[in-house]
Amino acid sequence: MSRNSVAVWTLSAAFATGLARADLIFEQQPSRNGGYAGDLDFYSDSGVRVWQQTADDFDIQSDAIVGRVSFYGFYGGSYSGSLDPPSGDETIRIRLYATRPADGLPGSVLYDESFLNPSRVPTGEVVATARAHPEYFYEVESRKPMALSANITYWLEIVQVDLVDSHFRWEGSGSTGSPFAFLNPNVADWTLSAPLNNNMAFRLSTIPEPATLVLSTGGIVMGWREGRRLRRRS
Repeated sequence: MSRNSVAVWTLSAAFATGLARADLIFEQQPSRNGGYAGDLDFYSDSGVRVWQQTADDFDIQSDAIVGRVSFYGFYGGSYSGSLDPPSGDETIRIRLYATRPADGLPGSVLYDESFLNPSRVPTGEVVATARAHPEYFYEVESRKPMALSANITYWLEIVQVDLVDSHFRWEGSGSTGSPFAFLNPNVADWTLSAPLNNNMAFRLSTIPEPATLVLSTGGIVMGWREGRRLRRRS
């Protein structure tokens, strides 16, 4: 590799890993073995128009401020419905709930924000049900970051909003732990899933502070100048 190529690679890598870098707070990896409806308006496999909210509980080891939420999902029922993402606009709503003291299920809403056309990138993987669903990775940055306290259980909910021709499903995770909860017209209140080790695939991260971005940019400029110096000597 030439010195010029090294300099270009260094600059590209810095943009890819420096400016976009955020500190990971919590993560549950996707299982690619299915998922659950997180959609406020869709048609079930039996053709019934229905809705479902899905929320997963988590806790963290240290106080943190969440600015970025990432998650995995796909489209369509296990036997029917389009496997493709919406052709037009898509709105995803993210909520954070406190835990009800009485039963440990989602309680009061601590955070609520909707995102028009969030970042949605195909991963090249498939999620297996009775069909093979293309997997997508989503990422949003909150305009009102969430301050979380350590060793307190929270519930994260992710749903697609009012797009009846699209059936969004939040992908499951192979992580162990307490199960997710769901709410739909067939249950009177939030209900725990079964089996009891079902979890959802998502990631919570910080957003780099402006000072961090300045330092990262400074490093990029230094690398670029070094590349120019090497080219003059070659």
